[in-house]
Amino acid sequence: AEAVLAAGAIPLAVPPVGARAAIERLLARVDGLVLTGGDDFDTERLGLGPTHPAASPVPAEKQDFDVHLARAALERGLPVLGICYGMQLLALVEGGTLFQHLPEDRPGSQMHTGGANHPVAVAPGTKLAAALGVERLDVVSRHHQGVRGLGPRWSASAVDDEGLIEGIERADHPFALGVQWHPELS
Repeated sequence: AEAVLAAGAIPLAVPPVGARAAIERLLARVDGLVLTGGDDFDTERLGLGPTHPAASPVPAEKQDFDVHLARAALERGLPVLGICYGMQLLALVEGGTLFQHLPEDRPGSQMHTGGANHPVAVAPGTKLAAALGVERLDVVSRHHQGVRGLGPRWSASAVDDEGLIEGIERADHPFALGVQWHPELS
């Protein structure tokens, strides 16, 4: 919330309210949406197979709300920024897949938990590159799940040195972008 305020916007925390009509009314009243970091996904609930034993899934009510909120925001063309869990959410609601437990799902890869600091390469010509003004930066990560693959509407706009997707965006959307790291900590 402090980072949103510092950027000149008014942050509003949105609790899971459940009803689709409430989500539509909410989105009609905001100028953009930041989908923040959080715990893990219950992949079984999403139809993506059993949830990894190391996962700490968000409550079912929150996950369901987040899925509906993200889909509705994307459908209406609302500017959306997904951070960590929020980036994974954007990918998942439109056909993406997930690494459930890093580095177990990518043996030998670096850890991304506990505030790991690591470099990220930003693809030239992307919305992310335009927003950041750089093609390489050090970031702070706090995750053990990560985007494995993207649906057809999304493309990777940043990767770490091992090829893990660290940024995503939709070219056909006014502004739909996600970063795996925590910009408020970098």
